[in-house]
Amino acid sequence: MEDQYGREIEYLRISITQECNLKCIYCSPDGNQNRTQCSALTSEEFEKVVR
Repeated sequence: MEDQYGREIEYLRISITQECNLKCIYCSPDGNQNRTQCSALTSEEFEKVVR
C-alpha cells in the first residue's frame, strides 16, 4: 500500500474504540477526558475502512 506521494505504508494503526481509562494526552489532545458519547465503529464500518 502507498500514500498519495508514492511512499510505502509500512504499518497502519486503527483505533476501534475510544473507550480507555488511561487518559493519555496522545489519545485526547483536546484535553476532553470526560467523553460521554462513544463513537466506536460498527463491525460493518470497521470492515469497510480496512478494505
